Amino acid sequence: MIFEFNYVIIIIIIISAFLLYYNRTVFIDNNTKIVLLNNQETILTQDYEVKYNLQEINQRIFKCNNHINLTFSIYPFSIENNVGWKSQYDSNKPIIMFETSPTIHYNVVKSIIIIAVKYNDPAKDEYSIYETDFPILQQKWSIITISIVDTYIKIYVNGVVFKIAKVPYMPIYSSSGNFIIGQKNNNFQGKLKNIVLL
Repeated sequence: MIFEFNYVIIIIIIISAFLLYYNRTVFIDNNTKIVLLNNQETILTQDYEVKYNLQEINQRIFKCNNHINLTFSIYPFSIENNVGWKSQYDSNKPIIMFETSPTIHYNVVKSIIIIAVKYNDPAKDEYSIYETDFPILQQKWSIITISIVDTYIKIYVNGVVFKIAKVPYMPIYSSSGNFIIGQKNNNFQGKLKNIVLL
């Protein structure tokens, strides 16, 4: 009887540890949180592109090299609004880029957000790209949170876990260059606000 009770306790501990590990987020330190476009609705014009020094962000935000936590609010205009846009409206449009990895794009026609991360594939002896995507509504604000911890990408839409994806190997994050919002002559028609890095 005691043996069975101990067995149950061990199973509960293992399950609890598993759930804590896969639901963990980076500890928030208000001294290191970076907020961009704070409550400032920014309309993405054709020439909109803002760059921040990624090394400064790395020093303030990333306490270790295996996680990224990013939140932003997005309001895509309708497909009809984007058809008359000067750039090719049916291609993936950059929203946020950590120089080369990770990158976050929006596809107007499919109304999906695409997250792409680089990883080193030992079988190919070269960098590969892992992509995952998820749908969002047009003409409505959505709060998107992307948490990349180890090889897991967890996506929240309006505070609810929407998708969990697994990168085959440890993602590679750009540690130099720029943190970029938008891309000149290649934006979608819509609005962004409250970009937060934790």
